[in-house]
Amino acid sequence: MRTRKLELVTRIAEQRTENAKLSVITAKNRLQENQQQLVQLIEYRKEYAARFVSNGQHGINAKGMQEFREFLVKLDTAIEQQRKMIDDDQRNYKDSLLIWQKTEKQQQGMNRMLDRQHSQAQVELQRREQRADDEGSSNKALRSGSNS
Repeated sequence: MRTRKLELVTRIAEQRTENAKLSVITAKNRLQENQQQLVQLIEYRKEYAARFVSNGQHGINAKGMQEFREFLVKLDTAIEQQRKMIDDDQRNYKDSLLIWQKTEKQQQGMNRMLDRQHSQAQVELQRREQRADDEGSSNKALRSGSNS
């Protein structure tokens, strides 16, 4: 009975560990995606600025210059927002990793307890079987002795 309860608790611990592991994977994927988007934004900004300089050599009017600056401000804002998202993603990843490590340790402890429980149950079963065999042998010897 005690072993069954422990098996149930161990299965629950395994499920928690698996869920925590999936959270780590999800957090890591989100972090990597946002890092890639940041790289793309920075590259696009560099390309846009280079194109502006190249086109600017041929002359640019005031309106074109203002639109360029406004767009650069928008790109800089997007880059800064992306960096903040990455900071959040890094914290989430670290937090989920710590939770997974904690649940993994708990699960390992539960597995060790369950293994000990199974070992103890096996030893107890062997003792009972040995007692039953000994009692059977004793009873047989007593019957053999009384028949003589």
